[in-house]
Amino acid sequence: QISSFTNNKKGTTKKLTIKPFKDAPKLPPTFEQDTWDKLHTAVVAVQRRQSVGYSEEELYTAVQDLCIHKLASDLYDKLKQTCSD
Repeated sequence: QISSFTNNKKGTTKKLTIKPFKDAPKLPPTFEQDTWDKLHTAVVAVQRRQSVGYSEEELYTAVQDLCIHKLASDLYDKLKQTCSD
């Protein structure tokens, strides 16, 4: 079977070229607030000994996404405030 990267000539392959985006992808305008709302709901539920409603993976991914987009400092401040209330 011939791979999709080889053509009919024996011993030759096609070159795969990956080009960057023309414009960098942008976050939705409500990304930070929507993600924080999800995390805040989870923290408050844990503090009240209630069911969280989100999986650990979903919450971890939310925190990871905020950190990747350089929003970790704001997240830390919000978490610190929420936990001290």
